[in-house]
Amino acid sequence: MQSSRCATCNAPTSARFCAQCGSRAISAEDLGFTATVRYFWQEADIPARVVSTLWTLLAKPGALTHAYVRGAVGLYAHPVRLLLAAVALYFLVAGPYWLDVNVDRQAIPAPATVAQDQRLLDAWKDSVINVQSVSRLLGPVGLCMALLLLRARQREPFGQHLIFAVHYYCFDFVWAGLLAGASVALTAALPETSLPNWWIPIFGGLWLWAMLAFHRAYRSRWWVAVLSGSTLIVFDVMLTSLADGIAVGYANAQFAAPNTPG
Repeated sequence: MQSSRCATCNAPTSARFCAQCGSRAISAEDLGFTATVRYFWQEADIPARVVSTLWTLLAKPGALTHAYVRGAVGLYAHPVRLLLAAVALYFLVAGPYWLDVNVDRQAIPAPATVAQDQRLLDAWKDSVINVQSVSRLLGPVGLCMALLLLRARQREPFGQHLIFAVHYYCFDFVWAGLLAGASVALTAALPETSLPNWWIPIFGGLWLWAMLAFHRAYRSRWWVAVLSGSTLIVFDVMLTSLADGIAVGYANAQFAAPNTPG
């Protein structure tokens, strides 16, 4: 390979990888269709670690956090990648479904001028989902701060709380997505059946996960895990209500007045 300079640190290099910073030299072949797809496939940890990570997230609450904190970072998909994937899938698939359910039940009423026009209603829903997706990304930061206060006497590292918060919201989005899929399947199989109040299974599952995850990740006693899990659910409900309120308020402001010709 001809000697050149690293595009990252400008150090002279003649190898595929820079000896100074470890960056990989990109050639024209690396930008082809097959190579690009393979790169993104590998970087997304598909499918090797994603399946095992999702299974562990659902079946062994707190195990991902415990594994990451003790240094086994290569066993599962990275927490940030997992969160971004969960958020993207939720707001592309499950988020619009739950919004439709809430609008139909008048739990989230659309403005009267918007509800009468399907085109405006769809645009209004898109606005709500877009703001929700951004505001919900702040959830792990808020939950991390709550854990810092909740566990202040234990003086545990900041990173442990942040990773636990990220995994909590990963489960939050995956669980809500699974329940959305189950609701769709139930409606298709039994069209005349009215759907149950979905807040109960969603937050019931979150409370159970939070309690079990807290016990495993923090090695806490069961009574501490129960109280801590309950505290996290209360915080999550408040944060969810705030995020939904901001999203709906922003959408209502965008569509407050009908468009008039200029």
